[in-house]
Amino acid sequence: MIGARIFVALVFGILAASFIGSIYMLITEFSDQGWFQLAAVYSQAFLFFPTIGLVALIAFYTPATIFVDLYWHHVNNGRLRLLAGFLFIGGLSVYIAGILSGQNILLEKIWKVQQPSTQANIVPAIWELHPQTLAKDAGSPAGCVSSDKLCARQPILRSVQILRRVSQSRTGLTAFARNCSRDPLLEDPPSDNLLRYCFPLLRKVDAESCCFAQERFSRELSDMYANEKQHSQTGYFHAVSLPFKVFFMLTILLIGGLLAAWREKLDRFYENYMPRVENGVLIGATAMLFWPITNQAFLQSAATLYGPYSGSIYQDNLGAAFSLVFGFWALLILFFFFRHHEKTVELWVKMLGAIASVIAAVSYNFIIDYAVRFTGSGTHKATFVALAVIGLLVFIFSHWWPQRKSSDTPKSSF
Repeated sequence: MIGARIFVALVFGILAASFIGSIYMLITEFSDQGWFQLAAVYSQAFLFFPTIGLVALIAFYTPATIFVDLYWHHVNNGRLRLLAGFLFIGGLSVYIAGILSGQNILLEKIWKVQQPSTQANIVPAIWELHPQTLAKDAGSPAGCVSSDKLCARQPILRSVQILRRVSQSRTGLTAFARNCSRDPLLEDPPSDNLLRYCFPLLRKVDAESCCFAQERFSRELSDMYANEKQHSQTGYFHAVSLPFKVFFMLTILLIGGLLAAWREKLDRFYENYMPRVENGVLIGATAMLFWPITNQAFLQSAATLYGPYSGSIYQDNLGAAFSLVFGFWALLILFFFFRHHEKTVELWVKMLGAIASVIAAVSYNFIIDYAVRFTGSGTHKATFVALAVIGLLVFIFSHWWPQRKSSDTPKSSF
């Protein structure tokens, strides 16, 4: 399987470089503007991938290698299907990344394909603005912080700083999210008149005033981003690397599902490798469960800053859907990939999966509040490093766990 190993190592090496490159760019460019507070708010993009995401990538190396070899040698028209699937997933990743970012840097900057100009309508992530632009931002109206006037919008970095400070001192931000989309057929909720802290203003106001401030916050971010000179290099790199991250997530979804579907054939041709494949899939699937958690933490933090005015299809619609897909995928892996495992282990795996799904359904907001505190805007640097180290140690020690013995050897030499 030397050919399969080299191919997977090359692809996974490129993916790992995109994971590490994003956080490296953020640290380098925003070292004077509090890079970690931005990374914590956007933890699903900057903290998950270079830590727990790398653990998942390493864990899926052996399953991916077996998957490539299986299709190359033991599946009807497997080579054609493998190539077609690789190209399809690659193209789909570029397309999805373009939708998520509102632009397609790969097409515009690398392949020189002109796209319709939509930058004037894009509400960027805060780190997509040049650090000097953020440093010079004095709120709205300009200079309101140093005068006796009340700000209609506080400086962006100051709002992020206070958001992080509040996230570290309490569990969750649910109470600060205001309903800005009122139903004309129903009465206004009594909570709309309550004075609650609003992060774009950094003071207590009613729901209408906070919604207005969130709309202004989003609109003025968009106005800043309309000038290309105010774009950050981190934003450019993220747009280029986003297709690779989408490719990674689509690939492990596909590999995990197809390995479960081909389980009997895997046992026949790769019996000696199956303990390592099982360990890799289980550890990788468990690691990927953290992405929906960090993703939901980001969505809650974004709701307190942007409200419903971000103009982001990801924040408004796709983010929650992606969390659901990966949570459901991990449960499917637990239920179906280990269906031939020892009965006791199978029973425990299914029980734990069922318990986890019940907890998620009953205490969804409770879980997300803790996600914000420990894996979102309130997280500490040591949290993700510790999780990554634990994941790697579990993966390393898994190679010394009891494994099945067999006199058979893999029947392929690609």
